Amino acid sequence: MRKLSSEIDYLANMAQMIKAYEEIAAFRLRHVREKVLKNRDYTQELNGVFQIVKISYEKLLQKYKLAGVQRKNGRTVRVFLSANTGLYGDMVQRIFNLFLRELESSPSEVVIAGRLGKSLFDSSGLPQRYTFFEIPDREMVLEEVRKLVEILLPYERVIVYHGMFKNIVMQEATATNLSGEALLPLPEKPATRKLIFEPSLPLVLSFFESEIFSGLLMQVIFESQLAKFSSRMSSLEQASENIRKESMLVQLENMMLKKKENNKKQLEMLAGRSLWGS
Repeated sequence: MRKLSSEIDYLANMAQMIKAYEEIAAFRLRHVREKVLKNRDYTQELNGVFQIVKISYEKLLQKYKLAGVQRKNGRTVRVFLSANTGLYGDMVQRIFNLFLRELESSPSEVVIAGRLGKSLFDSSGLPQRYTFFEIPDREMVLEEVRKLVEILLPYERVIVYHGMFKNIVMQEATATNLSGEALLPLPEKPATRKLIFEPSLPLVLSFFESEIFSGLLMQVIFESQLAKFSSRMSSLEQASENIRKESMLVQLENMMLKKKENNKKQLEMLAGRSLWGS
């Protein structure tokens, strides 16, 4: 009886704690969701323009047999956006699985953001070196984004692995290319379009590869946070439901034990009366 009462109290306290976590996650989810969905279409279009600018620059170099300004190191980097803590369900693990598959099939340099990602990579057994970046689970500040941008800017190709919010119960593990490369192969004879770049194509490309790159990266970070908070909500809701079911079972067991104790006392009383009567 005493053990069951302690377990009931423990489950009640756990339920209250999870409810508090849910309220915090819901607040962060609402805050980030509005920002992400509002900017998602815009940044996708901006990334499309980035691709047009980069392709146009490469065609210009080929047309006039010019040598481009070497601003990049010619290498590829894969960035795993994870988290510092748990309670995100299987979201971080699914992103890591996608990241690991593509890394093994096409080796590249690695940047890991978040302590949980560092732990997963260290336990994977891969001997590859990586650059670790401390990323907060809450909102990113511009100074932290600038530090990450400084790490990534020298690379020719930057592929970021993160969560993508679909709805409150569905989040996808995805990879976003922030290098201005075409997502699909260009047709052999593309439609003729005359493009004018002001003040000049190299300067426009330089602007996209620095300032616009930072904005695209920031949006990807917000996408990652939104997916994580949504996954946390689902995980906490499932935990809350499990506790509710467990609490009902324990209370039922407690009631049955009390009934058994009462029946035993009544039988003892009846036995005592029988002895006095005899």
